[in-house]
Amino acid sequence: MTIDSFPHKAYDMSAPKPILSRISALHKFNLALKYFPAGTAILEVGSGSGDFANKLERNGYRVTTLDLTGPADIIGDINHWQE
Repeated sequence: MTIDSFPHKAYDMSAPKPILSRISALHKFNLALKYFPAGTAILEVGSGSGDFANKLERNGYRVTTLDLTGPADIIGDINHWQE
């Protein structure tokens, strides 16, 4: 990926995804293939585990991910800034 991802434990990434999540991801992926040529730069906000971004990259897209879930020290800093 363009930006390094932090491993996080907000949820069990090895758990199977619900069927509606898989259908939604497939629909989004098909839309990307239809409307954006390979090589297009894509910003995925709320990337979670990065599965969708990885699939886009494997198909020739340049992907940057953004997700606020991260190591505890970053989450602690964000919570501190909100006070």
